[in-house]
Amino acid sequence: QILLGNKDTVGACADFTKAAARGDAEATKLKRLYCEDLVENLVINLPPEDNWKQADDQADQHQRVVTYTRLDETLSNWKQLYSLSTMKQNLGDVTPAKQVIVEQAKAAAKTFTMKEVAQDQSVPPKWAIFTTETSEFKNGTYPESNLWLIRLGEVTIFMAHLDVKSATIEPALLEKWKDVFLRTSIK
Repeated sequence: QILLGNKDTVGACADFTKAAARGDAEATKLKRLYCEDLVENLVINLPPEDNWKQADDQADQHQRVVTYTRLDETLSNWKQLYSLSTMKQNLGDVTPAKQVIVEQAKAAAKTFTMKEVAQDQSVPPKWAIFTTETSEFKNGTYPESNLWLIRLGEVTIFMAHLDVKSATIEPALLEKWKDVFLRTSIK
């Protein structure tokens, strides 16, 4: 792991391979995460009645973020926005990712609430659905609420969220998207 921290991926992968061959479970996990080209995708069916269109797609070597708006909206003028972030990393637990999201939202907000909606961390794939609601930001912008799904794959963390320009998410919209998120799968 030290070699990996020093950006010596080749050396780290050689060490992981040797240790995995001796039966080291942690080395096997690290080898799959950093040395193999395992590709996972989150399968999600966006509600067709919402008329979603892809508005942006940004990626670097660590993360990809794909953002969708409604057909008649843009990234600068939207009422609802859907985004999916994908990172090749497995934290083993959704809690660290959730904490980062909550802390970032709290830092920007004058008023903030987070509500747990549903989760299952007992068996893989682990997942959590929760809301972050901000009625007022420190910079004075419009209120915004987010319904989040964090889902862990074998070597990938998926973070999907529906953003709404309102202080809260209406119960019917929350239930609709909770169902959308619960029906996701990893392929």
